[in-house]
Amino acid sequence: MSDPEKKAKLLIVDDSDDARIGLKHFFESEGYLADEAECGETAVELFRENVYDVVITDLKMQDIDGIGVLKAARSAHPETEVIIMTAYASVDSAVGAMKLGAYDYISKPLNLDEVHILVDKCLEKQRLAKEVSGLKQVINLYESSKGISSIMNLEELLNLIVELARDALNAEGGSIMLLDEEAGVLEVKAASGRRSDIVIGRRVKLGDRISGYAAKLREDIMVEGNVKNDSRFGHIDSYDGINSAITVPLVSRKRLLGVVNLHRSKFEKGFTDNDIKLLSIFAAQAAVAIENSSLFDNLSREKDKLNTLFSEMSDGAVLLDKEMKVVMHNNSASALLGEDLENGNIQVKLSGFTSTVPLRELMNTPEPVHFELSREKPTPLYLSAAFTAIKGEKSSSASGLLVFRDVTEVKKEEKVKKNFLRLMSHKLRTPLTSIIGFTSILNENETLSRLSEEEKDFLKTIDENANHLSELVDRLLRFTLLESEDITLSKRNTVIEELVDDVLSELRPSIEESGTEVEKTGLRDIRGVFVDGDKVREAIENIIENALKFNTSRNKKLFIQGVQEAGTLKLVIEDNGPGIPPGDLETVFEKFSQLEKSFTGQVEGVGLGLTLARRIAEAHGGRLRAENRKDGGCAFIMTLPI
Repeated sequence: MSDPEKKAKLLIVDDSDDARIGLKHFFESEGYLADEAECGETAVELFRENVYDVVITDLKMQDIDGIGVLKAARSAHPETEVIIMTAYASVDSAVGAMKLGAYDYISKPLNLDEVHILVDKCLEKQRLAKEVSGLKQVINLYESSKGISSIMNLEELLNLIVELARDALNAEGGSIMLLDEEAGVLEVKAASGRRSDIVIGRRVKLGDRISGYAAKLREDIMVEGNVKNDSRFGHIDSYDGINSAITVPLVSRKRLLGVVNLHRSKFEKGFTDNDIKLLSIFAAQAAVAIENSSLFDNLSREKDKLNTLFSEMSDGAVLLDKEMKVVMHNNSASALLGEDLENGNIQVKLSGFTSTVPLRELMNTPEPVHFELSREKPTPLYLSAAFTAIKGEKSSSASGLLVFRDVTEVKKEEKVKKNFLRLMSHKLRTPLTSIIGFTSILNENETLSRLSEEEKDFLKTIDENANHLSELVDRLLRFTLLESEDITLSKRNTVIEELVDDVLSELRPSIEESGTEVEKTGLRDIRGVFVDGDKVREAIENIIENALKFNTSRNKKLFIQGVQEAGTLKLVIEDNGPGIPPGDLETVFEKFSQLEKSFTGQVEGVGLGLTLARRIAEAHGGRLRAENRKDGGCAFIMTLPI
């Protein structure tokens, strides 16, 4: 025999009992399975229920002859090989049988060794044909798997996988079920063949039925004939019209995605172990494609969500490439800057705006930049903007996101508030001048001599509070001037050490009263700087005054350091106080802001000093920031271009 692992099945058809029974006994003794049929009608009946590897039939028989048996055998099972026996050997009969598909013919009386050799040749031919067919199937599945990996639409991919698997393995129908991990069920997502539209959407729990069983154990399952004859599935109703079925799990990177099912009808040859191997190979590639498609599907949905959020967000948003050309923008950006944004250069589009930072430098800024854009014509428009550079693979700015908000109404309201503050400051100035003037007269010796001690105390209180109120009004006036849209700077060559000394001299009473030790370094080395000396002195005074007021240490110290480098003046004013809570390092620069009483104690002031100082630094094109020192205390660092 050509295949010792599987017994070949033969059918001997002859109306001669001796010849038929003799052949049957001979081949059974050689290890074959052999059936016999005494006529052509019986052979045809046997073909309906059995599959034979080789049929040996007599040519001349009554009713259905050998040619009829040949036709019936090849019609029922094309793989079956037929050998014709004839006692009337002739060229015509041999050629006729061969044309109709007979493997060969042999003349009676038979030589058993010759018949054996001929049967083995038939079986060898079948074996080679199966190997070639299997190789073709592998090649077809491989070519198919290459194609499915490029399909990203999940529904389209699943339908294609079912069709390819069905065609490659000659299945009558098939389906793919995907796992719902949360519910622990498999659901049919794609199907092909008879009643495919009915099974779509059917759900099976893990462990239930054949598909759930295969999925839970992650095993390939094959069922032949009546499913109730399989001890694993005796409780399951038979599948109508299905004689052979295979189920293979879909697994990618150890994750169960679902199963693929194929089936053949009861009139077809059943699946083989080789079919399962082929489907397993295909399923492995299909699982990768399904996972990729699912990821792509999820990414597409998330992209759609982000696009929706991007399009509908109230702030204007513009995505720029490294050349500052508009790649994408949302509806709010179009509403604020115009519909013709697409593919335009944002610098050109914003050419009518005044920016607080140079737009051309945005892409070279590693940190997010906050700035303002403003225009007066054709209609006033003020935008609060933020730009964030998006880094590329080599840490170079590949693109950036510009987000801006219309703050025109806010600016208008601020302008009204500033005008009101300016007006009220001037209105308060007149009565204050009178109060301070009259208290000065009353403080003269001649007048004081006529006052009682209690009246002198009243006058002192009036004088102190009037002067304090006058100082606050002065600050408020200076603040409203600094908050105006256009700040006029009177720049001149200024010696920074002289400004610091002037401030320390003016604040000497407070310094001595608090017992603060002052240390200066580096100021003498700084050459003259080109700034508005009066305004810079105001900023320094506010920073130092703030450091004196909020330092609660016993041995109070104040360090003032100046550094001049690369065209920039850096002035560091540091104290050894409690520092500033990290969350308030920016809050302290907000208007009318002071730290909580529980942290600092009650300190007089309205919270404008640091706001003024920062505004002055920014008016010069510089910066003012605060940071806590590791060894305690807080440092205010002001940088000014010189």
